[in-house]
Amino acid sequence: MSWPSTERYRIRPAPGGLALVQELLNTRAIPPYGEDVLADEESGGRWLREVTAASAEAQGWPGPSGEPRAGDLERVRALRERLAALVSGEAEPVRAPTDVSLRPGLDEEGRVALVPVGNPGEWLEASVWAQVLLAQTDGTWQRLKLCREPACRSAFYDRSRNNSGVWHDVRRCGNAANLRASRARRRQRAARRRPGSDPAGMITPSARMGGVRRAPGRCPSSAQERARCRHSRETARPGRAAGGPDGTTGRHPARTASPPS
Repeated sequence: MSWPSTERYRIRPAPGGLALVQELLNTRAIPPYGEDVLADEESGGRWLREVTAASAEAQGWPGPSGEPRAGDLERVRALRERLAALVSGEAEPVRAPTDVSLRPGLDEEGRVALVPVGNPGEWLEASVWAQVLLAQTDGTWQRLKLCREPACRSAFYDRSRNNSGVWHDVRRCGNAANLRASRARRRQRAARRRPGSDPAGMITPSARMGGVRRAPGRCPSSAQERARCRHSRETARPGRAAGGPDGTTGRHPARTASPPS
């Protein structure tokens, strides 16, 4: 079966019925690669008719009844946003049941199936929630993800062994993210190398004394700067301020012995 919204982004469809959930998520626009399929009645209605009919045929179920109705696309768009929040772990709990219709059926192997019914909008929503339930039950749900790249956010199925994938395409979205991180590190290193700046971008005391950057508690290597550093330390100590009342450097005058009486 063809999944046009997913395949236009060169993404491999998810296995089984989970591909329908992925297809709905990938109807979103990702400039400049694709527009929002559900943006207008013409393209959205055509997608809704084709996808529901093809999905019903692939599953061996009866298809939706009638043509898309007014409000169907709005319903599908709202469903798409709820799914995106659910996949990314940001969905709020919903206590009120969703108004969809599912009927129990049996497949060729005698397994119970949840068969959606209704017009195209109702049929799609019922089928999507049934597939989400099945995927959460069989453990494949956590492998459906949204690409971490903010400019992409396409839905992909993580086929890595340890389920560690974060980008739908490492060469495109992964390289873009790594390039931004590399540039940020270079800017940080450049800021640290600026004279008179510490890693946080603050001016150091040595810069105020002469523009020489040094580690806290250590004097510079040049003789002039060492003398300036020692002077600043001497003037900072209590009782050692330069130019004391006795005209000395601030040290207490030496005590002399009193002459014998």
